[in-house]
Amino acid sequence: MRKNRQAVTVKAPIQKQANSIQEMLVKGFGLHQKGDLISAGEIYAQILKAQPLHFDALHLSGLIAAKSEQFEIAETLITKAISVNPNNAPAYCNLGNVFLNQGKYDLATQNYSKALSLKPNYEEAFYSRGLAHQRLGDLNKAQQDYQAALLINPKHIGTLTNLGNTYQLQKKYDEAIGWYQRAIELRLPVAEPYNNRGNLYHEQKRYKDALSDFEKALEINPNYPEALSNRANTL
Repeated sequence: MRKNRQAVTVKAPIQKQANSIQEMLVKGFGLHQKGDLISAGEIYAQILKAQPLHFDALHLSGLIAAKSEQFEIAETLITKAISVNPNNAPAYCNLGNVFLNQGKYDLATQNYSKALSLKPNYEEAFYSRGLAHQRLGDLNKAQQDYQAALLINPKHIGTLTNLGNTYQLQKKYDEAIGWYQRAIELRLPVAEPYNNRGNLYHEQKRYKDALSDFEKALEINPNYPEALSNRANTL
């Protein structure tokens, strides 16, 4: 009597495909980091053709769309990625950035908050949520988020500068100047804190100091329109 043959699970081809897709992802991500978004996007598309629910390919394709200001496409891709892996904090943060760039600030803050619930010490999410609150006009919440970001990274020039901006909007000029000063002390080639401090010096009738700051801003960025205008108004 013939015995029934046991079924054999063949894993090699599946494993081979998985290895191939991982190699493609590594190659695509390398191109992505080098700024070759077209080639990277083509590789991600090939991955998604084989595996339509591949989290990384969806997420990274969304980032490329966002970089190209195709925000609706970016929103669709990153949202789909989140449906595959709802516990990835950077995906929520990046979706928040998509909404922020579209002026959908409430949706942006919701996604940054979700990112922070998954990763409580997420500096970028605190900083970006601060931007969203600032643009909504909720300066106190913006300041709280910027302060939280600075506890994680005290030398983030964007956080320091925007914190100064919130105090400037509240007409708390001395506090604003203090934050711009901290940004300037980092000695990075960024013109905005000089320009913004110059504005406040001009407001305080400290014209010589204001002019010096506008000149420094233009030394860093000779085509900075606001600094050019401010210098002309101070001369």
